[in-house]
Amino acid sequence: MHRPCPLDALKRKITLKLVLNENLPFRIVWNAGIILALATLAALSINYLRHDRLPLLPLNPGMGGSSAADAEKEIFVSLAEAKDLFFSQAAVFIDARPDDMYRLGHIRGAVSLPWDDFENRFGAISASIPLDSKIITYCDGEGCDLSHELALALLGQGYKDVMILSNGWSLWQQENLPID
Repeated sequence: MHRPCPLDALKRKITLKLVLNENLPFRIVWNAGIILALATLAALSINYLRHDRLPLLPLNPGMGGSSAADAEKEIFVSLAEAKDLFFSQAAVFIDARPDDMYRLGHIRGAVSLPWDDFENRFGAISASIPLDSKIITYCDGEGCDLSHELALALLGQGYKDVMILSNGWSLWQQENLPID
């Protein structure tokens, strides 16, 4: 009878470990890829469920390597341009101020969408404003940031042509332009 040599058993164990370890780099890369894919899927899902989704693409895709300061300049509209768009009825004006301020006076024909109540009112208002509409948001005062926040939220909801009339209500009144 032939007895197995202890060295033969040891050789088989070492050979088996070497074969398993040859696959180790592949397994590490494979597991890392799966973790990365799951993390990306989770992040995209969470972003989709957010009410203020983060844009997955640049806000102004045609800008190339422009700086953030250039992007800010492009989103603001001058009073002269806003006035031209108003009289040619080429833009929808959206008032970002609270309802009580809107009721006291607003740009003629402007839609009230207070930034503070965006989540509750956006659905109803968005139904009447197509995504390809030119939109101008405004509020009151040079320090007022409501129109900026509203413009960014509208861009995040898929509107492509959104601009901000900084200090819009005050400037509009100073020029004696049409108000309601």
